[in-house]
Amino acid sequence: MKKIFVFSIIIFSIVIIGCSDDNASQPEEKLESKLLGIWSDGTTVESFYVYKKQKKAPQNDYYIQLLPNNKLIEHKNSGWCGTPPISYATYNGKWTLKDSLIDIEVPYWGGMMYIKWKIVQVDNQALKIEWIDSKNKSKKQ
Repeated sequence: MKKIFVFSIIIFSIVIIGCSDDNASQPEEKLESKLLGIWSDGTTVESFYVYKKQKKAPQNDYYIQLLPNNKLIEHKNSGWCGTPPISYATYNGKWTLKDSLIDIEVPYWGGMMYIKWKIVQVDNQALKIEWIDSKNKSKKQ
């Protein structure tokens, strides 16, 4: 009986350690501080999207800047056409963090965007996300 109990504790410990999520184990405040900054130059890697952290905002390119107090700035297309030359505009929005999920609410040229990201990894150089959901509400609705 004692061997079964010890064996159960070992198996339980292995399961708990093996199922841990690196970002989920970080305190939310520490994760939030890593997210603050300017993120641009995004690329797709497997099924994830990876942004690079920038020291200053690019002028004629996309970026998203996560600011303290759940504020954000997104620099993106100012109209429906994505054919170069692209005209950019800056939009002010807000973001919230819960566990490893980021909810973003930001205007765009046609209304309002609601976006949900799952943070896969973040450090002082890169932000790797999984795009969970996006919805828009047009100005005409």
